[in-house]
Amino acid sequence: MVEIGTPLSIWIQLGNLCFLMVGLFSDLLWIRTFLCFAYIFFWLNACVGGPLWPDVSNPGTFRLDGFLWATVNLYNHGSGLIRLFLDEMPVKFASEEEEALWRSFYRRGGASKKVFQTTVAKHMTVKRYGKGEVLPDSEQFLHILYSGNCQLQLLKQDKSDDEVVQHERIVISGRVFHFKHLKLLDTTLDQLVLKVKALTDNVIVFEFPAKLMPDIVSENPSIHNAWQLLMMDTVSQLADAHVHGTNKSLPLEHNRMVPTSLLEDYIDPRFLPLADWEQPPAVLAGFGRVLEHIWQNYKYSMNRFFTPPWPMMIHPIGLRHQMMPAPPPPPPPDADVEEDSVASKQLASSIRSAFVADA
Repeated sequence: MVEIGTPLSIWIQLGNLCFLMVGLFSDLLWIRTFLCFAYIFFWLNACVGGPLWPDVSNPGTFRLDGFLWATVNLYNHGSGLIRLFLDEMPVKFASEEEEALWRSFYRRGGASKKVFQTTVAKHMTVKRYGKGEVLPDSEQFLHILYSGNCQLQLLKQDKSDDEVVQHERIVISGRVFHFKHLKLLDTTLDQLVLKVKALTDNVIVFEFPAKLMPDIVSENPSIHNAWQLLMMDTVSQLADAHVHGTNKSLPLEHNRMVPTSLLEDYIDPRFLPLADWEQPPAVLAGFGRVLEHIWQNYKYSMNRFFTPPWPMMIHPIGLRHQMMPAPPPPPPPDADVEEDSVASKQLASSIRSAFVADA
C-alpha cells in the first residue's frame, strides 16, 4: 500500500512556487529573478537541515548536497541577473558627436545606447578636416558625414592605368561612403575608387575600418536595420540625382543635388537632440533609465510578458526565432562560372548607373 509522505518544508514549497512563476513569464529579467529566489529557498532549506512540514528547521542536520547544488545554481543565475542589471546602467558617450550618431541609429532602427556603444561606437573614430583636405583612402575606411560638405569623385582606371573621374557629386550631412563596405548590396562598385575632399571648414566624419564593417553590421538586428536604412538614404540621394540631374558649375547652395536651404552648418535632422515625444519610456530596457524606475519596470514586464499556458493564453509565435540569422554571403564565383542571377545583375547595374552617370 502506498503511503503519502509528509510534505517537505516551507522552503521547498516556496522554491517550487518560484519555479512555477518561471514558466509564467517570457521576460528574461523575471525568469532570472524567480530562479534566484528559488535557489535561495533551497539553500536555506539545506542550511536548516531539510525539515519536514510544518517545521522550519531540523536542528543538528546539514544537507551538504543540497547546499552545494543550491550554491552553484544561485551563482549561475545570480550572475546572469546582475549582468541584466549592469546592462541597464546609464551610458555616457565619449563626445557629443558620438551621441549624435547614436540618435541617428536610434531613430532609424531603435538601437539602445548600450548596444550602440558596444557594437558601433567602440570601432568608430571622430575625425575633423579643414577645407580642401582629402579624406583617407575610401578602400580602407567607411565614413559617415556628420557636418560640413564634401566633394566626392568616383574614379576608374583606364587602359593606361590612369585614374579617370567617372562622376563627381556633393556629399551632405548624414550620408555614408563608400557603402559597398556594408556588404548589403551585390554591386559592381568594388571596381571603383572614391576620392573625397572637404569643401567646407570643420568637416566632421565618423570613420570605421572597412574590414570590420560586415561584423559591425550583422552583430545586432537593430544595428543592422539602422545601417540598412542609412545606406538606403544614400542610395535614394543617388537615384534622385540620376533622375533630376545636377549642374556642377553652380555653387553649392544652387546645386540641384542639394536642397537650396542647405548651408555649411547644415546637420542632418537625425543627428539632432531627441524631442520630448521621441524619448524612450523609462520602463523600457536598453536606455539606461530602468534602475531609476526598477519597480515600474518589473510591473511593466510582468504585464507585458505574462505568458500562462494553454488554454489560458495562446502561446506567442516565434519567441526564439530572433536567433535565425540571414544566410551567409555566397562564396566568390569561379573565374569561368557566372553565378549571379539576372535579378542581381539588374540591381547592380541600376545602382552603378545612378552612381556613375554624368550630370
